[in-house]
Amino acid sequence: MRNTKRAGELAEILFLYQATARGMIVTQPYGDNARYDFAVDNGARFVRVQVKSCGAPPRGNHYNLNVGRHSQSGAKPYLPSEIDILAAYIAPESRWYLFPVAFLDGRLNLKIHIQDHEGSRFWDYVEAWDLLRAPEPEPSPIPKPRVAQASPLLACLGLLTRSVRNGWSACTSR
Repeated sequence: MRNTKRAGELAEILFLYQATARGMIVTQPYGDNARYDFAVDNGARFVRVQVKSCGAPPRGNHYNLNVGRHSQSGAKPYLPSEIDILAAYIAPESRWYLFPVAFLDGRLNLKIHIQDHEGSRFWDYVEAWDLLRAPEPEPSPIPKPRVAQASPLLACLGLLTRSVRNGWSACTSR
């Protein structure tokens, strides 16, 4: 597809579909001022996602995926203060890659091999939708039983139950 803006819009629609089909809550910022395309509410926080796509035929044995942003002074890498995840759709392969921004490490483009397979450089990020989910909470240690300490209220209640036959004087005399 030659129109890159249109291809990007289609990739965003596909991302929205894929994420919501997996039960995620996805929102989109109003306007074009945010550096990210979507925010995924994972229950613990919002994960900022920038969507990119590659629809061009491969160059030799790889796809060239632009993972930077454009500015007036040229291409710039995404920063951790701008996005959390870069979701990249390789259209000819119908495959998603979800990269943490820290993994990009200032890169402006990635070469994704056609024959990407288990153990290859980017394989851990293929269809890595779980990166958008909140981490499982650590199991909390079993609390030690607390030894009950007498409080004035508990002492009064104890006296009250013992002296109910004698009237209310046990608690009011103090």
